Amino acid sequence: MRKHLLNHKLEIADPHLALNQELWLPLVKSGAIAVGSHHDYAAIAQKINELGDRLKSATPDKKWFTTIFDEVTQYAFKPETKGVSGALMLFCLADCVKAKESPILISHGDTIALTGGAGGTSETMEKGLVKLELLGTVKDGKPSPLFRGILTGLPNSEGKYIPQNVTLDPSVMSASYINKLFEVADREEEDIKLSDSLPEPLKSIWLYAKKVRVAVKASDVQRGLPKLVNPATEKRYPTEEIRVYFLQLAQKGYGEVEGEGDRLKFRVF
Repeated sequence: MRKHLLNHKLEIADPHLALNQELWLPLVKSGAIAVGSHHDYAAIAQKINELGDRLKSATPDKKWFTTIFDEVTQYAFKPETKGVSGALMLFCLADCVKAKESPILISHGDTIALTGGAGGTSETMEKGLVKLELLGTVKDGKPSPLFRGILTGLPNSEGKYIPQNVTLDPSVMSASYINKLFEVADREEEDIKLSDSLPEPLKSIWLYAKKVRVAVKASDVQRGLPKLVNPATEKRYPTEEIRVYFLQLAQKGYGEVEGEGDRLKFRVF
């Protein structure tokens, strides 16, 4: 959503990248840079340092940036990331919003390791971070999500930080689903731009045929577009006239016709 709506640049830092390729693939296809495969904590440390560099050099016209850091609880215990793990949390708590940085931290436990040993940091995490704790259970000896969680870090209408229970819909909580939504929206926008070169009623007829995705008869157009009327007569277009428009659309390359006479149909390519 951040990429599509806010034009964020995306990065992924995951030491289990090789095991999570399928999960990250939709983001990678969207242009996200992914590092950390096969426990490459040095590459993850580099991304933390790059975050710090961007914070220092940020200007008002800087683009928004989202880096997803996975397995954050491990950073304090790995030689490559131990020295910068505390800085990562401090970056998130102090400087990110002003510098248009919006990192996402993923961990498998809410422990002191999250702070990287940064003194006092844990005391400000409750109000300084938006945190979603996902709940789960065990089925047949394997972890199983419950698609419920507890959201903290957002003040209510009275300014109080009270935990909120949330329910997640797994059918829509995926990057691939979000990408498909925006692909459809992009196609619809392209259709509108393409149809703008057509006068009415050709434009409305073409958009209708494009929407239904099957060959349409003149009577289908009448039923599907009950408000489409001839401004000169203020009456609906007769079927004979609609069939003439079918032929005109086909001649302009906006689709094809099939059949003839009363059985003439129009289909968008």
